[in-house]
Amino acid sequence: MHKRILTFLSLLLIAAFIYWKGEELSLAFLILFPLVIFPVFYLSDFERRRFLFFVAAVALLLFAIGLYRHQSQEVLFLGIGTTLLLGALLYYRMLWQGLLREESENEQKVQEGLESLKRKYETRLESLLRLEKQVSSLMGLFEIARDFSECLSLETMSRLLRERIMPELPFVRLCFVTVDLEEPQLVIKRKFTVTQTGAVESNPDFSDEETEVFKAVFETKQMLKRTDAQSQNVENWIFPLVLDGRVAAMMWVEGALAEDLVRFEVLVAHLILQLKKIQLYETVKSLAIVDGLTGLYVRRYFLERFTEEVQRSIRFGLPLAVLMLDIDHFKRYNDELGHLVGDATLKEVAAILRNNLRKVDVVARYGGEEFIAVLPETTGKAAVEVAERIRSSIARHRFRVYDVEAKATVSLGISLYPDDIPADKRKEFYPDLGFDLIRHADRALYRAKEEGRNRIYRYQEI
Repeated sequence: MHKRILTFLSLLLIAAFIYWKGEELSLAFLILFPLVIFPVFYLSDFERRRFLFFVAAVALLLFAIGLYRHQSQEVLFLGIGTTLLLGALLYYRMLWQGLLREESENEQKVQEGLESLKRKYETRLESLLRLEKQVSSLMGLFEIARDFSECLSLETMSRLLRERIMPELPFVRLCFVTVDLEEPQLVIKRKFTVTQTGAVESNPDFSDEETEVFKAVFETKQMLKRTDAQSQNVENWIFPLVLDGRVAAMMWVEGALAEDLVRFEVLVAHLILQLKKIQLYETVKSLAIVDGLTGLYVRRYFLERFTEEVQRSIRFGLPLAVLMLDIDHFKRYNDELGHLVGDATLKEVAAILRNNLRKVDVVARYGGEEFIAVLPETTGKAAVEVAERIRSSIARHRFRVYDVEAKATVSLGISLYPDDIPADKRKEFYPDLGFDLIRHADRALYRAKEEGRNRIYRYQEI
């Protein structure tokens, strides 16, 4: 603002001087008149176009006054030259200012570009550091996952999740459940809970809300994320473990960090492989110890379990009973009705045996149409009651196979520990003790057949 005031005052001072001394001092006028250029050029605000027009008008007014007061060709030529010089200087100054503004704008653009590149570089560097950290963490996770290579049971897997995974991927609680693949709807078979205090298996009981969450994951086969209400950085995830297009298990992780989601996804992918290996191992194991037709244990595995039960009975002084069962006239049954009907009958007899025995009892297909069961902690009276319940159930049962309906009966023999073992051999285990009990039960069974079949005999009754 002060520049424009000084310029205006300078021009007025020159105008007054010219008007006052124009006639007397023509030479002074000629000398002083060009000084108009300097206050205009150096003191004016060239960013204001209206002010430039004002200055130009005042300069022309000064020229007109000088020409009026001192009329001569010299003054006219000098005024015209001075005006042209002033115009050239003003034009040059404006052109120079324009170039300076353009360069300033270019410099600002370059500076903004550099700032943008700097921000991109810092962002890329931060991303690379984060990726490097994630890769390092994933490599550590893969190293830990090697421990699962020897994992052949869900119990071992849940234990390793606590001992090896929990320190690497912090969480508050992890619930691992398996699904019954033979059922079309969601049926949870087993539940393992992993916390800081341990990894335990418990009954698969859930609240209505938790059941609905598991159903949603089971039906969609998609991971479900639930953000913790108390912390936006802590999340709960429910992962499906899909085998052959079906959800075989689910893992509910509570209290995990949001930044660990990728690592948990890698863990789930590895657990899917481990779960498949466990299922294959259990299938092979089942095929090795379970009879394919009846679903009962095979003879070899039964003998191993039987030996264990005999040793336990001796150690703790507990009674034990052995039941031998044979389907009466089964060869004739097969010949008359066919082997398909015979096989179906064997399966149904095996089912009746399972339904009438406890979970602690060990039952097996001993060979052909012959079955055997060991009943731990069972006295003679209780063994007879169980045998009678089995015999009567089979005798009443109608075997319907295809378009054939038939009936069958069984004979049973019972031997007991310690009652059927000599007194001098009851206190210590010897290799043939189990076989002695089986032979006694077989002899009692043979006696039942001799007496007319469809009956029970104890070894002591022979």
